[in-house]
Amino acid sequence: MMNDPETKDFGLYFERMYANRATLWAYCYRKGLGINCNMHLESMHKTIKYHYLNGCKIGRLDKSIMTIRRFTRDKKVERMIKLTKGKSTTRIQEIKKRHKTSISLNLNITKNDANSWNVDSEHTPNQSYVVKKINEEICCVIVCSTCKICIHTFECTCLDYSIKSIICKHIHTIALSQENHTNKMVNSELNDINKHTADTKEIEIHMNTLNNKNENENLYEIFKKKAMSTVNKIHLIEDPDHLKEAIKKIDALNAFIDATSKQSAPNKEFIKTKTKKSKKILNKQFAVMKKTIKPTDTRIKEEKRTIIKKKINENKTATVRQVAQTSSALFFQFNTQLGPPYHILVDTNFISFSIKYKMDVVQNMMDCLYAKCIPYVTDCIVGELEKLGQKYKIALKIVKDPRFQRIQCMHPGTYADDCLVQRVTQHKCYIVATCDRDLKRRIRKIPGVPLMYIAQRRYTIERMPDAYGAPKK
Repeated sequence: MMNDPETKDFGLYFERMYANRATLWAYCYRKGLGINCNMHLESMHKTIKYHYLNGCKIGRLDKSIMTIRRFTRDKKVERMIKLTKGKSTTRIQEIKKRHKTSISLNLNITKNDANSWNVDSEHTPNQSYVVKKINEEICCVIVCSTCKICIHTFECTCLDYSIKSIICKHIHTIALSQENHTNKMVNSELNDINKHTADTKEIEIHMNTLNNKNENENLYEIFKKKAMSTVNKIHLIEDPDHLKEAIKKIDALNAFIDATSKQSAPNKEFIKTKTKKSKKILNKQFAVMKKTIKPTDTRIKEEKRTIIKKKINENKTATVRQVAQTSSALFFQFNTQLGPPYHILVDTNFISFSIKYKMDVVQNMMDCLYAKCIPYVTDCIVGELEKLGQKYKIALKIVKDPRFQRIQCMHPGTYADDCLVQRVTQHKCYIVATCDRDLKRRIRKIPGVPLMYIAQRRYTIERMPDAYGAPKK
């Protein structure tokens, strides 16, 4: 800096003020800020250590080589994706914003010469910016994809271009105006070509119609000559049977002429609007079937009409529908019988899960509902726990606690799910505590019965709005 005449003054200032006091401003002397790890080598080491090795140290050479090869493979794939899709940087995003604003604006453009334009300012009146074209081809990566120009194609005198060095809105307006001009030129040329082709097609159609008329006139003359020759030959037939056959053929010919004559031409316009099948049906004017009415049609008189009697199935019995009576405790879906103290029917798996997570049943129920809770156990649940043996000895001891109320069962066996469902449908004063999916699915179908289960090592309740202590999902 001291040798260069442009930076000599700054060099003297830096030597006087900062060169002798490096400990006050240099980053290496500043304490408590840590090491700057934003380097490429440090970031690569961090990704290999924590993303590929999960923070573990590896002493083996073959494993470390394999991880480096995996890292290089992933980097190559990322590079290929960036090259194909293109990396959307902040500068390209800013260029896209300028492009959108230039489309909405209508700025006046005045052309100075072939490669320079004056564009009016958007905000300040009577001020314009000069836009010059420098390069014809794209020479860098920072490109506007719609305008197909790079940052070095044009230059502008506005602050946005000079400070931020991006394609400003004035350059975008010039590029869009040039593109519109080229599109107009191409469209005009295409219209001229289309007009020329249309004229040639009309001439060809006219020539074809003239040729068809001449051919039709020649055919009419040939038909007349043949008809006259047949008339002259009729007196040569002597047998009356042969004459009858000839008359039939002449009648058929007359019918064919009537069908294909100009009198039936208006029907062809109607045929054009029909489908292919209807065209075929309308063109066939011979051997048309007579339309018949069904014998059961209402247009026929009652005397001649055939009436179909419906078969009455005498063996068929009337189906009886049984609709379950709604409980008087329910006000729509709201259960009026629920209230403190809460009566909770406990299932076997609920007790086993509570033991697994080391949770006191009664205390956690009170924490969940913020009220007094009375747990109930049926005879079938106690029977299930007794059958399961020594593993569920602690659960059996908890069930026989004096705080648990015992309910007698009248059904045979120890299957508890049907017993709980039946009891809840009859009496709506219970809350069912279970972790069994099938039982929860069955109880959700019964209206007004809340469900208690374990979630996130806490008791939570479902279908009960007053449970303020339950954890939120």
